[in-house]
Amino acid sequence: MGRRGAARRAPPPTLAADTARIGVATADFYPTVSLTGNAATSGSSLKQIASASSFTYQLGPLITWNFPNLLVARAEVIQARAQASGDIAQFNSVVLNALKETEQGLTLYDAELSRHGELVANVRDNQRAFDLAQVQLLRGSISFPDLLATERNLEAARADLAASDQALIDDQVTVFQALGGGWEDAPTVVPPKAP
Repeated sequence: MGRRGAARRAPPPTLAADTARIGVATADFYPTVSLTGNAATSGSSLKQIASASSFTYQLGPLITWNFPNLLVARAEVIQARAQASGDIAQFNSVVLNALKETEQGLTLYDAELSRHGELVANVRDNQRAFDLAQVQLLRGSISFPDLLATERNLEAARADLAASDQALIDDQVTVFQALGGGWEDAPTVVPPKAP
């Protein structure tokens, strides 16, 4: 499972741009209305130019509509919609992949958590067996190699538990990565002590 980070949580910027292109392309179907104006002064001397009587202006609407561009406008709308649909599909794919990675990470974490509980019980049982073997050795019921065998079993159980502690931490990091980060603010993981 790869780390994707928080960038996959927001729609790609191209989706917003492509959606805007649909509106721009649709606008080409309608006439363009603009208000135009012109202001001027005229005179043969500087004094005449500055006077109010030499000031003239024009103001009026201008309507344009280009009929030959309708096919081009339709094609641009179709292209913009197709591009936006592709971006939506890409975004949905990324979200579904993030959900899959999160589910897989949580499944692995849950399985390791169950295994960890079993290993804690195994260490506890092996510790009891070792304690009993020490008492039996002192009473002469077992030999020293038998005590070493129970100690070896205890150490193997502790090693398995330590490996499980590491696997839990790794699985937790995997889940946080699948969720897009967050391990910076997570509480410190303190593995339980073996009895």
